[in-house]
Amino acid sequence: MRYSIAAGLLASGAAAFSDSSPFLMYSTSKLSVPSEPSQLQSTASVLSTAHALLSTCPTSLYLLLTHPNAHASDLRDPATGACLALNLCGRTSAVVNSSKVATSHYGVAEVVGPEISATDLQAYIEGACSEQGKGDLAAVVVKQLDGLPLHDELLDNQEQIRRGVPGDDYTVIYFASPHEPPRRYEAEFGEAGGAEMPLELRKREWEVRAADGGNTVGSAPLFVKYQFFTPGIFMGFVAVFLMLAMLYVGLNAVASLQVSYGAFDKEMGPAAQKKTQ
Repeated sequence: MRYSIAAGLLASGAAAFSDSSPFLMYSTSKLSVPSEPSQLQSTASVLSTAHALLSTCPTSLYLLLTHPNAHASDLRDPATGACLALNLCGRTSAVVNSSKVATSHYGVAEVVGPEISATDLQAYIEGACSEQGKGDLAAVVVKQLDGLPLHDELLDNQEQIRRGVPGDDYTVIYFASPHEPPRRYEAEFGEAGGAEMPLELRKREWEVRAADGGNTVGSAPLFVKYQFFTPGIFMGFVAVFLMLAMLYVGLNAVASLQVSYGAFDKEMGPAAQKKTQ
């Protein structure tokens, strides 16, 4: 059961809390690490243990790895226990380009509570090293890894971890950074873009037509040049004009009739003249 804490990171209960995150620290210095730490701890408890382990400034290099949205199941399969990130939960000898293997391991699968601040942890390490008289010799490097859970990104992160520890005196601390919103797929053209696209094309087409064929537009037929003056309206005007003309002719014909008033008088009519004879 030698140094099995990191190797057994979250073999059981990996997905117990969806809002929890793992914390892992390993070092080439021999530290007084708890033998069997609880795999469910608060942020304050984890930081208290980490501060105690780092208070003596045990190494000259400190690599702080922050990972947005990190979860223990991203490092180890909760069903099979298989390691998904060998540079973190596998054997330390395969993790770094170093001839010296890490001898101290401290890992907590489920850290519940506020996010761990990389800035505060860096400040604590620098202060502890200054108190030990090693301020000029110790170096603290903070690196934010790419987001999870894409497999290719996880492989890229492992390569970054492998290149990040070049020496033989190091301490690596891995924890979750503030959560980022999940990625969303956005179409190249939204609803507004899809509606504006035809209008823009139509506008450009009209501008090109007006620029290239200015004379063509001026000499176009009447119903093409003025769309508001449609053939239906024109035919209506013609029909009204013809009806008014016919009405005018009819009224003029009736008004032109000339009949004497005597034709309507009974005493002066033809019948009255026969009687007088």
